[in-house]
Amino acid sequence: TRLSNMENWRTRGELLSKMSEKLFAVKFVVFYYPFLYTILIKPYVSDDSIQVCFEALSGDLRLFFFTQIFVEVLILFVYVGRAWLKVFLEIRKTKSKSSNKQYTYLEYQAKCAEYSDIDFICDVELQVMNYGFLVLFGVCL
Repeated sequence: TRLSNMENWRTRGELLSKMSEKLFAVKFVVFYYPFLYTILIKPYVSDDSIQVCFEALSGDLRLFFFTQIFVEVLILFVYVGRAWLKVFLEIRKTKSKSSNKQYTYLEYQAKCAEYSDIDFICDVELQVMNYGFLVLFGVCL
């Protein structure tokens, strides 16, 4: 994203489009290369049979998916916990002034982390990558 921000784009839409292309290219290599190597290249450059590589790929994919799910849930709890802590501290501060004011949904939403365009792009790309895993390696799972 830093590279795209240093470039001179006419509109914010062009910036986001090019940023998305760069992020997708990097994520494509980082996410898929180890698994593609295991099933397409490793059987020919090592002494392992295709069955051994297939089993290794299956185990690696399971580990990857469980780790990804764990990390995503952990990040979700961190965001919810931070928002809850901000709300809790503010309610505690206002209760010390003997106020019975109710906390509204909009006030709670203001305490949550901002969901930026970059967050949206990353979330969509994560879904595309996961779909790609299912298409490419679904038979291994």
